[in-house]
Amino acid sequence: MPLKPRQGATHLPRRPLRSRRRRCSRSPLFHVGGLQSALAPLSVAGGKLVLIRKWDTNNVLDLIETEGITIMAGVPTTMFEMLDEAKRQGRDLSALGSIASGATLVPPELVKRIDEQSGHRTAPGNGYGLTETSGAAVTNGGKNYVSRPDSVGKPASPVMELRIVDEQNHPVPVGIAGEICIKGPTVFKGYFNLPDATAAAIIDGWFHTGDVGKLDDDGYLYVVDRIKDVIIRGGENIYAAEIEAVLYEHPDVQEAAIVGIPDEKYGEVVGAFIRLHDAATVDADGIRDWVRGRLAGFKVPAIVDIRTETLPRTATGKVLKRDLRDLYAKP
Repeated sequence: MPLKPRQGATHLPRRPLRSRRRRCSRSPLFHVGGLQSALAPLSVAGGKLVLIRKWDTNNVLDLIETEGITIMAGVPTTMFEMLDEAKRQGRDLSALGSIASGATLVPPELVKRIDEQSGHRTAPGNGYGLTETSGAAVTNGGKNYVSRPDSVGKPASPVMELRIVDEQNHPVPVGIAGEICIKGPTVFKGYFNLPDATAAAIIDGWFHTGDVGKLDDDGYLYVVDRIKDVIIRGGENIYAAEIEAVLYEHPDVQEAAIVGIPDEKYGEVVGAFIRLHDAATVDADGIRDWVRGRLAGFKVPAIVDIRTETLPRTATGKVLKRDLRDLYAKP
């Protein structure tokens, strides 16, 4: 329902705002994605938010048509599922103005699929941020995203700042990976009743995200991985997102997650958890050959766990990598 100005208010227009934007979301409203990225802006603009209790691809495709959805957003896995099922059923998604993905690292293959499957009429979008930054602090979309599908973009507004630092908190040169730090008015003031955690997260006014990234010469941000998800194999740093992006390019792979598995010789080795499309024929050796042909040998998964069921996820759709890692943890 469009908002109306309270009596005597002068900062809102006298006529209710009405927006043609209609967004479908599975994010709980207690989550920053559901509240600050969906409900708040659509409420202010007088748009429509269609909530779903759980992800059901066929139901979502029906809602896109019956509710006139113009914006779809979700984690990469669900967006891949939506595109696959729409293609199988011959559904036209070109009426969607935007298909956005985030909350985890987005494979460039998804950006390519959105652009090509919509006939270049639907803008792919991405937003990088955290609860501590009140949602997306960095955004990428449309033609810029298609041309840089591996980048999450630039700061969402001129008042937001980015920098990349090393372990000693020194800024690193362009193109060098380090920890992503964000500064601006949307960054939180601190964790409630946790002064030590706040002091560790906010240093000299900069919020340390715990994510690894790098900037290019034009100021575009590339998120490499979570610091805690970096796999260290025999002293070599391996970023899970790089391998996942390669796996999603394989035509048989529907879902993929890379984790570090404890190993006596190397400390950690690469473990790949994969769900295949129906009627897929690739096996574990085929997966290794696919990665070997595109990345360095030490990044090839030592363990390939192919599954028929969906990988475990959180309420917002993120893969629970800790649960997968625990499957191979020693007692």
